[in-house]
Parts: sequence; C-alpha cells; structure tokens
Amino acid sequence: MMKVLIVDDDKLVRKGLLSAMPWTSFSMEVVHDAASGEKALEWLEGNEADILFTDLAMPVMSGIELMREVRRLYPEMYIVVLTLHQNFEYVQEALRLGAIDYIAKIQLEKEHFEEVLGRIRKRIAEEEAKRYDGAARDPGHSSSRMQQPETVNIGSAQPQLPQLPQEGQGHKYSPEVVESIRAAVAIMHAELDQPLYAVDVSRRVNMSRSYFNQCFKDLVGQPFNDYLRWCRIEQAKVYLRETSKPIPWIAGRTGYLDEKYFSRVFRRLTSMLPSEYRQHCRSHRSAPVDERL
Repeated sequence: MMKVLIVDDDKLVRKGLLSAMPWTSFSMEVVHDAASGEKALEWLEGNEADILFTDLAMPVMSGIELMREVRRLYPEMYIVVLTLHQNFEYVQEALRLGAIDYIAKIQLEKEHFEEVLGRIRKRIAEEEAKRYDGAARDPGHSSSRMQQPETVNIGSAQPQLPQLPQEGQGHKYSPEVVESIRAAVAIMHAELDQPLYAVDVSRRVNMSRSYFNQCFKDLVGQPFNDYLRWCRIEQAKVYLRETSKPIPWIAGRTGYLDEKYFSRVFRRLTSMLPSEYRQHCRSHRSAPVDERL
C-alpha cells in the first residue's frame, strides 16, 4: 500500500476524500490528514508518506509553499494538488514544482472516483518509468558500474534468485534481515507482471523503506530498481526464446504497460530490440546462446 497524506484547511474536504475515495482498490491508504502545511511538515518529521494530496489555497502556508518544502525535504514523494477553482497560474506553478496531477474539487462531483485514482496510479507508473530511464542513462549511476548477477541460467524457465548469504557466513546483517530480503526477491520474481515499488515490498517484509533499500543493495548487489529491471528483461528473454507470444503480450507479462518503453529498455540492456533477440535465438537454436545477451 502507498501511504497517502491529505492536507486541506477545509475539514469537510479532508473527511470527504478520506471516506469517499476507494483508496484500497488502488493500493493506497490514507495514513494522516492535516489542516495546514505546518502541521503536515510536523507530522512528516516522524512519519512516512508516499503521496501528498494538498490544497493550493491555504492560509499562512500555501500549498505551493508546502510543495517547495516537501520537494526539498522529501524529493521522492509524489504530489497531487487540489484546487477549488481551475486557477491555472497556481496549477502551472504546482506542475513546475513536480506535481504529477491536479484535481479541481468541483470535478469530484462529476467524475468517478475510480477514474481519478486510476489516473493518479497511471501517472505514478509513468514517473517511475522516467526515474528508471534517467537512472539508466546516467553514466555515473551504480547500475553502469555493476556486473549483472552471475546466477542467471540462460536455458532456465525463469531467472534464478541470487545467492544470498546463509547463516554463519560472514556478513553484517542478522538472519532475520537476510530472510526478509530473500522474501522480497521472491516477491519480485513471483509478481513481475505487477507494478512493484520498493516502498510496497519493504512494508510486505516488515522493513522501513530506507533500511530496506540499503540492505537490498548490499545483499543482492544492485539497487532495488536496477535488479527489478534486470529480472523483467530476463523473463522477457525467456518468453521471446521459448514462446511465440506477441511482444505487447510479453511487455505486459513483465510489468511494462507501454510496449515502446519496454522495447527501449530491452534494447538498452541487450543491444537488441525484442524482435531482433527472438530472431537471433531462432537462428542459433543449434548453437550455444551467448550469455552476454
């Protein structure tokens, strides 16, 4: 579940959003609501949220000012802005500050709540894709300096799980932490066709997000997002080699909603388009497959 923080000086709006929206249907839960930006920042000092829903026109600290502080202190938090009127100057400033969506409050009476949350979830997926894309293009990013895990078996039915330390082997983490990371890796392999976020997986294995990210990188050898991308592409390679399923189907089964984005990622990691990789495998059936692919 992604944790939602609602900030609005109108109590009725806060309670209305809390009770009317089908949060759980979109893997979200409202963990707190605040009447002002100051109270929201105070709450965030000791608590975590993944998505901020904030009104723009609030007294003392406006929604724009709150957004600036959140961007500075919690740059990974997603922001959705609420506005009573379609004040496009406010909205444009909010979008410049990184808001992923805005909701005119009057629209909540006209639109289906499912459509609103569905659109927000889609925007989050798009933002995640951009972050992955940007990280992979950064020559100084850790993934460009790392070798891929050596445990993959090119002829296997699916990518193998990495060999994590066993109890008694020298490492700095407790057996409980190692088991939690092992469980997280198993979740990733089992749910490659689903949206997967470190924040959600960390909660499922009962770890805080920051500590989970640190432990995952140390024990698996790659950051969560890099390893997830590698798993998705390795599974896609299996489908391309061993089935005749169309590429859009393979993209969907490996967690990519956009076939074109899937093809870009695949090409970046393999130096081939999915169709080229499939043709390469078919033309070399009798020869050993190059494990660098």
